[in-house]
Amino acid sequence: FKRFAHITQLTELNNERRGEKGIVIDPDEYKLLGCDVVEQTDQRLVDERIDFEYLKKFGNLWEDQKDNFSTLKNVLRQYYSLNAVTDILERENTGFDMVIYSRICLGFKTPIEIPSTLQPRTLYTPWFDRYRGLNDRFAIGNVETMVAYGRRQSEARIYCEEKNRPMGAEHYLYWCMRRHGFKNQFLTTMNFSRVRADGTERIPQDEKWRFYYKRALEMTG
Repeated sequence: FKRFAHITQLTELNNERRGEKGIVIDPDEYKLLGCDVVEQTDQRLVDERIDFEYLKKFGNLWEDQKDNFSTLKNVLRQYYSLNAVTDILERENTGFDMVIYSRICLGFKTPIEIPSTLQPRTLYTPWFDRYRGLNDRFAIGNVETMVAYGRRQSEARIYCEEKNRPMGAEHYLYWCMRRHGFKNQFLTTMNFSRVRADGTERIPQDEKWRFYYKRALEMTG
């Protein structure tokens, strides 16, 4: 196996919505990941390249939390990183049996669930934190599926224009997969939390019985 990463270079982290202010970032901390290939881009350069000014015209999904579009900007930065990692994946030109995309800020509470057999053109995502879409923090699939997963930055304008709605990460992922004709399977035995830069964790609020109840309704119509 090989590990690839893209790191956005910054000296301190500020996240208005989560109350993170002036958190100093260790520029060498990424080395703990032990990656085979790492690319880094200064965050100022990333911000020049993302489609922030255009996409903010469609509104702010987090407006009620008074985040001044900072979450939208962070989502677009994430897409930039995903695209950069996908560049590495394709350059490596290795016939991987499986590709896993994961944020590095996850604290796993249960072992990572690996499907015994990967179905083609199928995206495997966690069962929780779907927010009317798909959990976008962790995903598994074959190379074809995960290249599409990693390239979704390029379709953000199409999504907002077609739906005439603000960018929302989870619903946008669901829309992208449907647009490309991919199926989805849920990873139902794994669980993780977001670990913030200040060390605090956001524990998922979803309950397993609600997930199965909703799934039963979806299957029965």
